[in-house]
Amino acid sequence: IEQVHTQEQYEKLRTEYDQLVEFSKHQHEESLSYYNEYTRILLLYNDLTTKHSQLQIDYESL
Repeated sequence: IEQVHTQEQYEKLRTEYDQLVEFSKHQHEESLSYYNEYTRILLLYNDLTTKHSQLQIDYESL
């Protein structure tokens, strides 16, 4: 009986561990996705800022 109980505990812990690993992987993928989107938006922002600055320079030179 003790071994059966221990086996059940092991299986339960193993299942919980596997779920945590899957959750962690999902969180990691989501974090990478957010980071990539943040980087993309930052690049767009920097590009727009550069273009705006150039337009100001061009306008002032008229």
